[in-house]
Amino acid sequence: MDVLDLLRVAIQTEIATYELYHRGAQGATDEKLRAMFEQLAQEELKHRELLQNQYQLLAGDVIQGLD
Repeated sequence: MDVLDLLRVAIQTEIATYELYHRGAQGATDEKLRAMFEQLAQEELKHRELLQNQYQLLAGDVIQGLD
């Protein structure tokens, strides 16, 4: 597995974790809990963007099919 493969896996993990936190926010009945999950979900989007930027920098190309 090369570094681009690792970045792809990391990006997929960020997407899955975002979805988990997003579902947690949607299902939360407590406002503080909902806010916490929303904040965590937003952090995962930032991580995804950072990883995608690194991938593009190294590969010179955009990853297709990760959404």
